[in-house]
Amino acid sequence: LAANQEKLPWIIVALLLLGSVVPAFLMGLQQGASHKAHLSGTFSFVVLVTLVILVTLDLNQPVGGLIRVNYESLERQIQSMAK
Repeated sequence: LAANQEKLPWIIVALLLLGSVVPAFLMGLQQGASHKAHLSGTFSFVVLVTLVILVTLDLNQPVGGLIRVNYESLERQIQSMAK
């Protein structure tokens, strides 16, 4: 129940996406104005931003997702408090 209540608000997710689209747009605008493409820098930027978004959204999923959080230490703490 707590995991479902502790999700990121939709406005934070929207700001995360906006914060990635705007720099990508500005990078494309700058490269278009300079008439010289820097593919390695552009590709690195896109991959880095994509990975940050994927990790953030994956950690936001309390039940599913690729990243699993180990709750063993929390369970031991709860058991020690119950004694």
